[in-house]
Amino acid sequence: MSSTLVASSELKNEKSIKTTSSGEQSVQGTPSSPSSSSASSTSAPTKKSVVDYIRLFSLIIGICLGVIIGALDMNIVSTALPSITDQFHSSQDDGWYGTAYLMTLSAVQLLWGHLYKAFPAKVVFLSALGIFEIGCIVSATASSSAAVIVGRAVSGLGSAGFFCGCLIIMSYVVALRFRPMVNALTGLLIGSTQAMAPVVAGALTSGPGWRWCFWISLPIGGAAAALVLLGCSIQEPTDRLNGKTLREHWVSFDWVGLGLWIPFIVCFILILQCGGSQYGWTSGSMVALYVLTPILLGAYVTWQWRAGENALTPARIMSQRSMMAGSLYMLFNAAVESQLPYFLPVFFQAAQGKNALQAGTDTLPYLMSLVAFFIIAGAGTTAVGYYVPFMIVGSAILSVGAGLLSTFTVSTLFGQWVGYQVIAGAGLALGFDAPQLTAQTVFNEAEHDMTIALTIITSLMNLGGALGVSIGTLVLNNRATTLLVGRVPGLTSSIIHNSGLTDILSLVPAKYGSIVSAAYAQAIQGVFYSTTAFAVLTFVIAWFMEWKSVKDDHAASSGDKEKGKEK
Repeated sequence: MSSTLVASSELKNEKSIKTTSSGEQSVQGTPSSPSSSSASSTSAPTKKSVVDYIRLFSLIIGICLGVIIGALDMNIVSTALPSITDQFHSSQDDGWYGTAYLMTLSAVQLLWGHLYKAFPAKVVFLSALGIFEIGCIVSATASSSAAVIVGRAVSGLGSAGFFCGCLIIMSYVVALRFRPMVNALTGLLIGSTQAMAPVVAGALTSGPGWRWCFWISLPIGGAAAALVLLGCSIQEPTDRLNGKTLREHWVSFDWVGLGLWIPFIVCFILILQCGGSQYGWTSGSMVALYVLTPILLGAYVTWQWRAGENALTPARIMSQRSMMAGSLYMLFNAAVESQLPYFLPVFFQAAQGKNALQAGTDTLPYLMSLVAFFIIAGAGTTAVGYYVPFMIVGSAILSVGAGLLSTFTVSTLFGQWVGYQVIAGAGLALGFDAPQLTAQTVFNEAEHDMTIALTIITSLMNLGGALGVSIGTLVLNNRATTLLVGRVPGLTSSIIHNSGLTDILSLVPAKYGSIVSAAYAQAIQGVFYSTTAFAVLTFVIAWFMEWKSVKDDHAASSGDKEKGKEK
């Protein structure tokens, strides 16, 4: 962490030099006079005090606490679902507790990116945190199932803001060459918190009750807000709005693009969450979604090309080679990252008959591997400078690890399931943060673009998470239905789709328990086949990345700069 502090100091020195020049050119990297530069470089170290470092630590820890509660809230509800639906007698709503959160989280992510462009980062971050906490209070005090769903939607709205804000603020206070370590820290927090969320939820649900799954976020969020407020000031672009007034910025904002993006996300997530469970795949509602989703996406892409620089996701940014490849890499890598901690405990409970606590404990090899290799990836990228090798090697290892997980059976030995988890965790961690580094490196000299690029990456990370869990659940339920219906008396497709594993085992005679376990083991193999497919896609995509170094703080390609001059 001491290197991070040094990095912050160095970056602030660079910023102060830039602000001595006038106009937008100073933000884009035009150097100031030699005397100014010399004075800044010689005097800056003497200005740093213990208080400065404490305030920087305060800011970073506060942001990390925000990431923790966001990642926790993303996965904690799945374990609490039986208790919530039992209290409100609302089993028909169980899918919406997760869907409402994912919808708002993914739909408004891009809007938050533009808010960070228009307003001070601390103000936007704390506003997002406040909205998230309001949602948690609504869910915790809910007197009906509908109120829980509304609270979840509000929480998703807020978490979208501080997830992307974490990366944006870090890019302002930490020098580029040290960001791999900071990004590794945030990735580590997200991965480990999501992996531990079911254990935390189980302890809270069986203890004080399911409402504490939401109450727990309040003290953590309060501490995060206090630390961010007390933290160091954030040196942001001097001309945040590119010469526009605030009114001009919002008049020219891409409201049409946002109006197309939000319904596309809603339709896409409804297909993933409701198809085959709440609605049949050939029902009128699903057919309407099949038609609307590609139409909305096509309209959105077309409009983005026509909107030019005012677009929600400017084509100039998305068509950049590394940005396009990095975005797709993040989408599929996040799908893997969501599937592993979600379905590994299901395997241990379904195939090996362990309880929820034992199943959570048995995923510790995966968690420990994540921790170790996030650190290795961050330190290695900082030392070497290049992040693409970690993407290629990581996705190759991940493909092997996911393939090995797909061989799990009822009789899989201890050494096998430990080793396979370690391999998969190592591969995932090595390349997970690279897309974020791509956005920060390629657009390092154009901070307005970097804000939007980081928001796009974060949005696709959330979409990938929804994609992975939804496809995994679909494969699991469909394969279990095929293997069990007709073989086990009393089991129907509806029961399998709408009940938990514990409920299913309690509904069938004991003599059929081994059949149910074997069927679920085979079904989970199918889930890990999809995990392997996602991992292989990341390996292919990694080869299309440009090799850029984080050691070069002026990493924007000369070609991009020349294009900017011509414009």
